[in-house]
Amino acid sequence: MVLSGATFACVHMVIPSATVSDALYLASTVFFGVALLASAIIHKPDRRIWPVVLVVALCSVAGQVAGNNTAPNESMRAVSELLFFATQLALVIGLLVVVNRRGTHEVSSVLGDSVIVAIGVWLTVWISLLQPSLDI
Repeated sequence: MVLSGATFACVHMVIPSATVSDALYLASTVFFGVALLASAIIHKPDRRIWPVVLVVALCSVAGQVAGNNTAPNESMRAVSELLFFATQLALVIGLLVVVNRRGTHEVSSVLGDSVIVAIGVWLTVWISLLQPSLDI
């Protein structure tokens, strides 16, 4: 997985094309979903995690597809951003479920950490994937 990510990053740096960048981002998102599925099969997580994993994968792919239309459309961009926001919410909920499962019964003590981690993930995704692909 790391090797394919490094390969995608090198291709993105060598070929500065919006079309190639969009294709790489979509491929990375689909690969992310496949990696999540393979990881879930190997590690057999709690069944409460499955809906969160599916929401993260589906919202990521749908957000990329909605934001990757040829004609710039404000409503489609809003749909795309809403889907990426739903991904972040699913990450927060997933972290809450995992931590709650480990024996911490006070959810409010974990909520702050979950939000911080989700914001960090979003910032990393924005800086490394979205910002270069949008040429901002």
